[in-house]
Amino acid sequence: MTPDVDAAPGRLAIIQDLANSYDDVRGRDELADAATASAWLSRHGLLPEGVQLSSGEFALLRRLRATIRELCLANSGCEGHPEDLAFLNDVVHQAGVHPSLERDGQPTFAVDTPRGLGSSGRLVAIVFEALWGGTWVRLKACPGEACNYAFYDRTRNNSRTWCTMARCGSRAKMRAYRARRRTSHRSTP
Repeated sequence: MTPDVDAAPGRLAIIQDLANSYDDVRGRDELADAATASAWLSRHGLLPEGVQLSSGEFALLRRLRATIRELCLANSGCEGHPEDLAFLNDVVHQAGVHPSLERDGQPTFAVDTPRGLGSSGRLVAIVFEALWGGTWVRLKACPGEACNYAFYDRTRNNSRTWCTMARCGSRAKMRAYRARRRTSHRSTP
C-alpha cells in the first residue's frame, strides 16, 4: 500500500488489503495458492491458524477478490457489472450472513458458516457494514492501465480518481492531452 493516507478506516482496511493482494505489475499474488491464501486469512483474523482452505474455498476467495476489485472500480466511476452483485449475494446466502445487533445496540453482520466459506462470508459482511456505514463508496480502485490499486478516497467531495496523481493521474492526463492535440491537428486545414 502507498502512504497511510490511502488506508481505509477500521475493518474496511481488510477489504482494501484483499483487493491489493494481487499486483500484476510487480508479479505479486498473496493468494497464489491455498496455503498462502489460508495464511493471508489467518493474518487478518478470518481463519484459525493452521486451517487450510479447500480447493473450492480457495477458488471462491479468489473470485471474491476479483469481484471486490471490480466493485471498487465501479466506485471510481467505471462501469459496474450486475453479476458482481449477484455473486456477493450468493456468498451471503452460502455463508449464512445475516444482520445482528451487538450488546451495545450497534448493528453488525454475523456469519453462520465456519472455515473458508465463513471467511469469505466475513469479508462480504465487512463490505455490507461499510455500505451500511456509508464508507464503501470511498473505497475505490485506480482505473489506470494495469494498476487497479485500491485506495480510500478522503477528499471532501469523494472526487479522487487515481491512486496517485504522480503515477496514473499524470499518465492519463498526458494521454488525453496527446489525443486532443492529434484531433486538433487533423482538423486544421
